[in-house]
Amino acid sequence: MHDLDDGTARSHCTPPKLDPFSTPFQVKILTVLTIAASLILSTGCDEFSSTKVKARIVEHRPIGSTHYALLYEVLEPKKLAGHYGIGATVRGDLVADIDGTEHEIYLNSSDAKTLTANRPEGYAVSQPGSKEGDFLEMSKRVK
Repeated sequence: MHDLDDGTARSHCTPPKLDPFSTPFQVKILTVLTIAASLILSTGCDEFSSTKVKARIVEHRPIGSTHYALLYEVLEPKKLAGHYGIGATVRGDLVADIDGTEHEIYLNSSDAKTLTANRPEGYAVSQPGSKEGDFLEMSKRVK
């Protein structure tokens, strides 16, 4: 046991309590780690952002007897205009006059990355599920 300046005793096994901000080096490390963590978090949150898209249904086609594939062309925003995407719907009652209609829908960043600059000739899409929702249920018809 050693006597400390304040009159208390300390054993050899107990390390002194250190303030994490006690040295300039530790402050610099903490600052760098904080900046790095915030950059990682802000980049990762991009997956959860969404873009409002105005799109025109170019055509629809039945996929088996359960659902329909919808080929759409993006009209807005300008940076995505002219790109094509494929949606799916199980709403057979709505597809009879769907070609040429315009819809607003929110696409997350991974969906926006799948848009193509060229109109696809052959395409199919799986039945909408919990991960990828029904295009006609998720969109709002505007024209």
